[in-house]
Order: sequence, then C-alpha cells, then structure tokens
Amino acid sequence: MFNMKIHQHCEDAASLAPEIEAVIELFNNDLKGISFPDVSRETLAKQAEAYRSLSREVAAAAATLSKLREEASGAEAVLRQTTQRGLAYASIYAGAAADRLGLAATVTALQERIHVSAQAPLPRGADASPKRRGRKSSTVGDSLFPPASIAAEQTSEFTCETGD
Repeated sequence: MFNMKIHQHCEDAASLAPEIEAVIELFNNDLKGISFPDVSRETLAKQAEAYRSLSREVAAAAATLSKLREEASGAEAVLRQTTQRGLAYASIYAGAAADRLGLAATVTALQERIHVSAQAPLPRGADASPKRRGRKSSTVGDSLFPPASIAAEQTSEFTCETGD
C-alpha cells in the first residue's frame, strides 16, 4: 500500500493529500455504488470529514499557541526589565548606608549571576559577535594621515636640494 501521510504543504490545513483525494475520487466516480467490507464511498467521506475537522482544530490550536508564546515572551521581557531596574535601585539603596553591607553583598551576587546568565552560550550555529560593517578600524601604520610626530620624521628624511 502507498504512503498516505498528512499533506502538510497545502495552503489549507484541512486539505487532503493528493493521493488520498485521488482514491476518494475513484470511489466517487469509477467505483460509485461499489463497496468493500471496510471501504466504501461513505466510509471514505466520513473519515475525510473527521480528518478535516481535526485538522482545523489543530490549526486553531497552533495559532492560539503561537499567539500565547509571543505574549509570554513579551511578558518575560517586561519582567526582566523590571527586575533589572529593581536590582539597580536595590544596589543604590544598599550602597547608601554602611549598615547595609549584607544587603550590598546579596545585590552584588545577584548582579554577577544575572551578568553571567546574560552571557550564556549561544545555540549551535549562532554567532556571538555582530557582523561589522564598513571599513576596518585603522592602526597608526594604516592611517591615511599619520600622526604629526611620524610625519615630521618622514619629512626630515627626505629633503629637496635645489640648485642654489
């Protein structure tokens, strides 16, 4: 028997794979009125409709899940910003008085933990440094106009003699 997997490349999530459609069409046309012990035109129609119905539910659930993931990601970003501000406030508060050394140590430890977790390893294939655009940064030897001290040395080495 040929492979009848879910056809995922169609624009409509509830559409059937072409080979399944072809068998259903065969039973709707050439085999109309013919039935076999467990396969008939009606059986295929019921199963196709059950598949379409479930596919629509899956598509709706996937859309809902995607939207919820985006909302959760946004909420996490807002929470991270708020906690960073809170930690900055706590750092200032802890450093304002000598009797808050314990609090200052706790805040510093948290800041270090957050700094380390922000530098966690990137997923495989990700580039840690952003791509640079434009010219390479120049060094003293690459400069179009060298510093005055170097220019003066170069000028003194080359003197022009005139016929005077």
